[in-house]
Amino acid sequence: MTEGRDQYLANANAGLVGHLPMTLSPEETESLKQRNTSEVFMDHLAMRKEGRLEDDLIRNYDPEIIIVSNWGIFKGFDGVRDSASTLLKNLPSLNYKFDSLLMNDNGAAFEEWSGSSDTVEVTDGIDAFIIRNGKIVIQTIWYTVQPKTVS
Repeated sequence: MTEGRDQYLANANAGLVGHLPMTLSPEETESLKQRNTSEVFMDHLAMRKEGRLEDDLIRNYDPEIIIVSNWGIFKGFDGVRDSASTLLKNLPSLNYKFDSLLMNDNGAAFEEWSGSSDTVEVTDGIDAFIIRNGKIVIQTIWYTVQPKTVS
């Protein structure tokens, strides 16, 4: 799965995603553990929409994260990078729209999303999350990429 990481890093170096990741003090790290589901989820969405994957990892993901997707099963921070790289390769854009967002106080969150680039689109994106102690510990992802329809 290093190919995915390599592609993500190439895109990052070309200025297509994110910037150098933030660093957190021990106090900030402890404070992040106190966030509720909504705070973690909305922070995650904002960071991804801005292309800030590395910051998203540091702030919002547990180092032992498991992602189950129709594109594979991914583990840990490198797995999140690989999953993000797969999406970027399939849908080379940060042009996303969140169609519905659901969350509860028990650590569950859900998003329905769509996205498009010049040539392809996703109209059926679905992600679900389990959040514990201020971090995403499990994520499921489903999306299909289709040629963009002309309106």
